[in-house]
Amino acid sequence: MQLKSLRCPNCNGSVRQIGDKRYVCESCGTSFIPDLDPEDVEAERIKAEAEVKKAKIQATEGIADDVKRRAMNMQAKRNALFIVVAVITVIAFVIISNAIRLFNDIALSMRRENDAQGAWELEQQARYAQSVEASIEAAAERSKAEEEARKAEIASYRLDVSELTADAFFAENAKAALRAAVDTRDSLVWNDWQWVGEPEYVTSYFLYTDKEMTFDRNKLISIYKVTWRKGEDDTKTYVLYFSTMLTDLSRKSDGTIASDYKAEQAIWHTETPINQPLDGFYDLDQLIREVIYGEKDYLWKEFDFSDQE
Repeated sequence: MQLKSLRCPNCNGSVRQIGDKRYVCESCGTSFIPDLDPEDVEAERIKAEAEVKKAKIQATEGIADDVKRRAMNMQAKRNALFIVVAVITVIAFVIISNAIRLFNDIALSMRRENDAQGAWELEQQARYAQSVEASIEAAAERSKAEEEARKAEIASYRLDVSELTADAFFAENAKAALRAAVDTRDSLVWNDWQWVGEPEYVTSYFLYTDKEMTFDRNKLISIYKVTWRKGEDDTKTYVLYFSTMLTDLSRKSDGTIASDYKAEQAIWHTETPINQPLDGFYDLDQLIREVIYGEKDYLWKEFDFSDQE
């Protein structure tokens, strides 16, 4: 290749290159391209091929760099993903561990609460059982006391005739009460009736029962004979038999006899002329049959309880 001087064909001024195969005159400003000879063309071709090869090499290197860069990016992404996965795994592990610890703490707390609740319930059940047992024992004691009191009360009504006569205070006041019940009777309705003498004591009966409860329990009955007449007419007299009684007799804790001493007639009866209401009997045996034998729930004992001793 020959070296040639580049001069402007118009003004022979100096030429400078402004681009690939383009030139401009520094004097007149004319731009032009050089006319190459065969050698230059071949050189240019070779240069162009070298440029192409260089470009291919650069392209190949660029592709390799791109692949390498992509590989590096992919590896970086993989590393980042691994780091993220590792961090997430650690966080998840921490969260799961804390959750498990919290669950265990809650389970332990619940177990303790359940144990405490169970212990409290057992304690309450034990207290309730003790209360029930105490109530049962108290009820049994009350029942026993009531039964003993009932038996004592029943026993206090199981009297004997000898106890009635042996208690001097009772005997004196009972005789007076029984006799007074004869004096205060109001069954003779005539205004002009009169006794002939004083009522005469006949006999006494003690009525008792072997049953636990009856209405009047024990009865002490005395029978009296009363003779009476109408006005001053002593040509005809009447004889009646009256019965008076004390009820609900019992024994006190000191062994003496308990009574209210409220004597009353033993039975209301009509057995007089023109059916006048009287509690007396003309027939002593009939009085005994009705007043004594007629008490089916009672046993009886006849004894002397005279108020005229």
